[in-house]
Amino acid sequence: MNVLLAGPNIYDPNRLGGIITVANTTLALFPGMEYFARSGEKGKGKVAALREFYSIVLKFRERVARGDIDVLHINSALERSAMLRDSIFMRIASKHNIPVVLHLHGGKFFTYKPDFATNLLMRQMLTSADQIIVLGKAEKEILTGKYGMKMVHILQNALDFSQVPAKATKLQRTPLCFIYLGRIDDYKGLEDILYAMKGLKKKNIPFRYKLCGNGPLTENYTEKCRNELGDCFEFGGVVRGDKKWQALNESDVFLLPSLYEGLPMSLLEAMAVGCLCITTAVGSIPEVVHHRENGLIVPKQDPEALQSLMEIICNNPSEFSEMAEKGKLAVEKRFNGQVFKESLRKIYQEVIKPPH
Repeated sequence: MNVLLAGPNIYDPNRLGGIITVANTTLALFPGMEYFARSGEKGKGKVAALREFYSIVLKFRERVARGDIDVLHINSALERSAMLRDSIFMRIASKHNIPVVLHLHGGKFFTYKPDFATNLLMRQMLTSADQIIVLGKAEKEILTGKYGMKMVHILQNALDFSQVPAKATKLQRTPLCFIYLGRIDDYKGLEDILYAMKGLKKKNIPFRYKLCGNGPLTENYTEKCRNELGDCFEFGGVVRGDKKWQALNESDVFLLPSLYEGLPMSLLEAMAVGCLCITTAVGSIPEVVHHRENGLIVPKQDPEALQSLMEIICNNPSEFSEMAEKGKLAVEKRFNGQVFKESLRKIYQEVIKPPH
């Protein structure tokens, strides 16, 4: 079976995100699988980016025209730009009678109602897929109930536990280290984090805030953090591999108060090294984090609630050690690479059309 896996440019050092992590995990689990980067390098101007994308589309058309691909597995999200882009690749594959597995990693329109034009685009994309993969029950219910999709599979993200380091001591250092790792963008709730950090500083509660990642708000947000938090703030930039694991392992509490998500890889990675996780009940997160059992849930867009919870943790960190350990055990049990591999293999086998 020859599967072409398509997704973001995993070769671009400036790109960061959960989809890249999932793509790399999939490639590691399926040695020899071919990968097609359906996006170019970041940081280019609009004209240069459009030219590069046109070149990528032509390369994709040439690749599928060879006639040796059995399945296109494309990683995407219910975001307008992603749907506009990835629908093109899906249409090209369909014209060559290549079945398409659409792997959706969350997106804004699992949470927010699309406008008329976006709704048409979404329906066109969904109906052109032969099989659809989502990250949790809530997303499946939306696609089957609201959009009438039939072939929808739940496949939760997996970790390569051979890469996960041994857990360092957590919730015992002074001051505690809070970490955010991921895309630096509005929907991640980063302003709520800064509000909470400013509240801790005003009350003279010692802490460290480590920010790792990149995105459209990097320069503006890091400058505000430096001005407001001073030496309590550290910007780590883009971290990968051992540096990513080191950043997580040197931290105590992982923060992710997002407005919407799929099933964030950074959350699973933080839980895997024993960080106490504070997040919001969006996307498939409630299927993983159970409030006050293996992590903490705060209402989205409620910085006061986030600050209050962070204060409690800073004042009584040892009371949360067992909760963090339960989070670690939950991830180890449920997000195993072999389960992911076998489930994905079955989806590939199901999607292959019989010869005419």
